[in-house]
Amino acid sequence: AGMEDAARGEVELAGKDMVAIGYGSGDASEAIPMVVQPGWRAASLRSNIDGALNRAVTLTKEEYEKIHDTRRADAYPAYVPVDEFYIQRRGNRVEPAFQDLGIEYYDYAVKATRA
Repeated sequence: AGMEDAARGEVELAGKDMVAIGYGSGDASEAIPMVVQPGWRAASLRSNIDGALNRAVTLTKEEYEKIHDTRRADAYPAYVPVDEFYIQRRGNRVEPAFQDLGIEYYDYAVKATRA
């Protein structure tokens, strides 16, 4: 969102050193050093982060805990993905020849469908 905001303004970032910090609910975060590349402005505007954030869903504490504890988006049935990637399922296989335990498999919802 910060890059999109800068792209709309008069800020020039090409060639600048930055650190992107990612944090998710849980116990991990990442700090990723980067150099902003030419063409960043157009790419940032295409990302439409502001638009994605406009579709944020307000949850009660109980709803959040249910989704967190079950790890299932359908624990919040009022949300239906539209024109976005969503986690279709998480892997649960642990076999000698193949393991995908915890791997997230994504799909793209083109139309209003249930995840």
